[in-house]
Amino acid sequence: MRTTDQEAFAVTSHAKALSVRHVNEIVPLGGVTRDAFSRKLTPGLCRRLPVLAGDTVHGVTAATVAVEADSAAIVLVASASIARHVNARF
Repeated sequence: MRTTDQEAFAVTSHAKALSVRHVNEIVPLGGVTRDAFSRKLTPGLCRRLPVLAGDTVHGVTAATVAVEADSAAIVLVASASIARHVNARF
């Protein structure tokens, strides 16, 4: 993916995260109710950030790299009998 496309996505994504209209897209978990790493990105700021990995066409910059706190979660819903069958721990 081209760096310019990554940066355009980052600008839009951060603007949404900072927008009051999108506040309900974050599901509160453990007292966290907002994205602590959203920042006001502009195309001009993105152009000034150095490439951290890759090249100038397809590289990753500070605007497009995942912050250390990025994570993912998965939830599996199963019956008790299936959970016992796969030896799931609760």
